[in-house]
Amino acid sequence: MEVKRYFGACEYIGTSFFGWQSQGTENATVAGLIEFGIKHILAKPIKQGNIEFVELKGSSRTDTGVHAIYNTFHIDFKRNPQFGMIPPENLLIGLNRSFEKNNAGIKILEMREVPLDFHARFSAVSREYIYKLFIGPESVFLLEFYWILEELNINKLEEALGIFENKISLNDICKVKQEKYEDDQVKIDAWMDIKENEILLHFRSTKFFWHQIRYMVGALVDFSCGKISLKQLNSFFSGTAGKKPSRAPAAGLYLAKVEYV
Repeated sequence: MEVKRYFGACEYIGTSFFGWQSQGTENATVAGLIEFGIKHILAKPIKQGNIEFVELKGSSRTDTGVHAIYNTFHIDFKRNPQFGMIPPENLLIGLNRSFEKNNAGIKILEMREVPLDFHARFSAVSREYIYKLFIGPESVFLLEFYWILEELNINKLEEALGIFENKISLNDICKVKQEKYEDDQVKIDAWMDIKENEILLHFRSTKFFWHQIRYMVGALVDFSCGKISLKQLNSFFSGTAGKKPSRAPAAGLYLAKVEYV
């Protein structure tokens, strides 16, 4: 059997999913839905033994309720060399037709064949997340897509972002030891855009850990709302607080970009 690897990129509304990673349960996940769609499209050649679906690997495992503007993955197939493989563009079309028909809240943006030494996660050189804040009265139309705050001091938020001019510690932000990551001092590019009542917080780095951005945003917002002092804020990012900061809701978080060389 010959191995083929396809690269894919997708966008999705995270509200409907229990995160990215397949869980082996009935809970709907993004990867699980893509896998199901592929196996449905290739049901006949799979049954005939001409194609075998091997695995799907994502670049970033977004949590329950977290959205993606651009997430990436790769798919491995084994096929009988005498059997013609479905072109990646046809697989993209087939998946999107199925997702649209079922209002799945997901769309495949790209699909192409890549070399076997390409890996969606380990070949990535950077990832960018956006956290969306909305300043104003609560609205049911925004709850799934923003963290809604009645007020926030923009000047203090800008001051807080200055922390990222230097490396920060992750000791109080996430469980670094569980990730087997020896150096907890990391450099993160951080900036914000303001569009009327909307504040977009951008974070870019080589990789991020579980809940890391939500804890970082929670600390930034608490300082900007006067709930913690500058000294307390600095302690969270220097690893001296001894506890985790507040955690921002999942709804405002978006994986925006995954870059490769």
